[in-house]
Amino acid sequence: NLADAQARRGRTRQAIASLQQAAASDPQRAPAYVNLIDLYRQVGDYPAAEAAFEALSSINANSYMGNINMGLLRRDQGRQDDAAALFARAAQISPDRTRALIELVLTEIERGNPSAARARAAQALAIAPQEVPALLAAGRAALAADDLAAAGDYFDAAVNQSDNRIATLVRTAQDYGEFKHREAARRRLLEAREVTTDPRQRAAVERMLHRLEQP
Repeated sequence: NLADAQARRGRTRQAIASLQQAAASDPQRAPAYVNLIDLYRQVGDYPAAEAAFEALSSINANSYMGNINMGLLRRDQGRQDDAAALFARAAQISPDRTRALIELVLTEIERGNPSAARARAAQALAIAPQEVPALLAAGRAALAADDLAAAGDYFDAAVNQSDNRIATLVRTAQDYGEFKHREAARRRLLEAREVTTDPRQRAAVERMLHRLEQP
């Protein structure tokens, strides 16, 4: 639809206007509010996002993506407890989908609960054992628990399953770097540099290696 096309092209304000028009013409159109929550979050208009969530809740309190999008907003605000509650609600609404569980993994890590993060990651992998985002989340949870061996196994599996090997190698390097495992991050970046045939990608990886080597 028009709003989706505008959002994909980075025309966020135009997409918001299109969705506002859609919601005004049909106040019962729940998908418009779901997308408005996300776009308002992206532009930092939190009050408008909250109003869209309230409107959505009056139509469908059990919107999977509505609860996830509002959870992302709460996490952006630093309200991790509220975010976790929204993601948990989404996981209950649709227990066969992994997105809410993955967001719970990331939120539990931010809350300083690596054991809870790993438990949620295990739930996600039970649903989709070869899903790259679930494997990456499990690896990150393992890093938070200082289980470097398990993190490596999850990250290796994610790289092997990924349709974009370079991007996944870089992502795992970033995760290692965030948790202060510089040598592991360096190995991932060296592999990315070796694999890529794109000069721009290679240059970007070289810049990351250079930054990693700085004290």
